Amino acid sequence: MTQRLAPGPPGTPTVAVFVVDGDDARGALVAGLAAAHATVRRPATTSALRHASGDRPDCVLFAADGASATRVESLDAIRTLHAMGIPVIAYADRAAGWSLGMQAQVLLAGAASLLDSAAPDFRSELRSHLTQSLEATLDARRDRHRIATAMRAVGAVGESEPMLALFRLVLRVADLSDVPVLVHGETGTGKELVARALHLLDPKRREGAFVAVNCSAINASVAESELFGHRRGAFTGAERDRKGFFRMADGGVLFLDEIGELDADLQAKLLRVLQDHRVMGVGEDRDVPVDVRVIAATNRDLGEMASRRAFRADLLHRLNVVSIGVPTLAERRGDIPALIDHFVAKHRDLGRAPCGERCPRATAAFLAALEAIAFPGNVRQLENL
Repeated sequence: MTQRLAPGPPGTPTVAVFVVDGDDARGALVAGLAAAHATVRRPATTSALRHASGDRPDCVLFAADGASATRVESLDAIRTLHAMGIPVIAYADRAAGWSLGMQAQVLLAGAASLLDSAAPDFRSELRSHLTQSLEATLDARRDRHRIATAMRAVGAVGESEPMLALFRLVLRVADLSDVPVLVHGETGTGKELVARALHLLDPKRREGAFVAVNCSAINASVAESELFGHRRGAFTGAERDRKGFFRMADGGVLFLDEIGELDADLQAKLLRVLQDHRVMGVGEDRDVPVDVRVIAATNRDLGEMASRRAFRADLLHRLNVVSIGVPTLAERRGDIPALIDHFVAKHRDLGRAPCGERCPRATAAFLAALEAIAFPGNVRQLENL
């Protein structure tokens, strides 16, 4: 029975297989087997394969016994395909009888496997290896589609591998609704975007509040009241009861940005709240329970700060249950064109009139000029530019 592959996400192209074999009869056989699972093309030579136009193949079935080209050219082509991330299944007549050195050359060049095309079980072996390879390709597509869908839902922009890896982790961590998270990265990388994504993708807390607090902007004299609340009359100027940020975020997420700026006294009180899940406001005589997920963010090295006692090590351990690093713009420069389009659309109405369909687009020369610019301020600096 022919094994059928499950389709990829809607809108994605079908899987494509290239067959490179100078033996017409054998190549036709191999192409026929592959056609049951994918669209098939047959570049005539390894040179044509490397310069083939059209869709990038998802797998290459490659005759490595010299019938399609010289052995050196064949190995070079396999290396090139491997470097491009394209799986190669190599085969050759009587390959099982080759010396170990000859077999190793093909595998070391990057072929995933080397099959004996003269063996009685060649067809079944080829089907098995091909379906495994194409299923892995489809799994990767499904994963990218799932991540891209989540990124669009939270307003994140980019398709670079660092961003896909970041949101692959975000999707996993979002489900851990009660686990504190420490988001770290350089200034302007989008740490608050990550925190908001964790909130929006959290099945338990997405309906709750997202309360963002800039710890560096809290006045030290009223910081405890801001975080934990106060009772009316607790101090001069306390003219009404105040819930405080923790109780405002009850059932949702409290985002503590620039957590490294929090003073030592508040660090101790924050640690107690994280341990006990209870808060006591200024002037109150009893504590009350709170159900809050705390996400903290910093562009500082809290481990180094803890080593010189500038930040409590026990609080760091409590916050850093899960750590998420946000990539710099230098690590995801491939996302710059998409980011620029996003920012042009976002800010297009700041002029005297909306530009509508006449929104400007970045020229190739402008994008090339950006390559010469360092962005210590990362995505925020790019947006301001």
